[in-house]
Amino acid sequence: MLRSSPIDHWNVGVLRSGWAWTEANRHVTATGPGEVFFRSLGYPYRGRMTDSVAVLVFLPYELLTRDASLPQNANNIALSGSLAELLVSYINGLEANLGNLTVEEVPRIIRTIGDMVVACAASSTSLDRGQEQTNMGLMERAHRYIHLNLHVAADESISAETVELKEDPTRACRKFFRLTLC
Repeated sequence: MLRSSPIDHWNVGVLRSGWAWTEANRHVTATGPGEVFFRSLGYPYRGRMTDSVAVLVFLPYELLTRDASLPQNANNIALSGSLAELLVSYINGLEANLGNLTVEEVPRIIRTIGDMVVACAASSTSLDRGQEQTNMGLMERAHRYIHLNLHVAADESISAETVELKEDPTRACRKFFRLTLC
């Protein structure tokens, strides 16, 4: 069962058999047996799938917040390369050993999968690291700020003004001066 809202999750899937085609933002991704797909449940997508068997892993958004722009740039892609093969092997091993896992091991396993997905996404996309913050949209930056500050002190609150001030101080200052000078 997914915690919170399903739109706050990423979907990583390993197809065992069959084919899947998904389209998001006019970009179509085809995946087949043994391939890994990666997509956000927070963005609309559509597609079709043949008779398939797949292992689906749902990762909470906050697990990938430290690399927020990287997953955004890798939304709806087929992860490829040797790191993707390692991820498939890891997921296969987890599936085979589900009965042997302890509750204490689960948080470490979740972090490991998150780290592996970020590494796969980084190697599967060509991204200019200097452009990451620029490419991150305003809503994505606000979402990231809110997730990173969900546990603020009770006397503090998260408002549109606080998010704007933290994420774009220049814009917040211009807005402030426009309001006070009028």
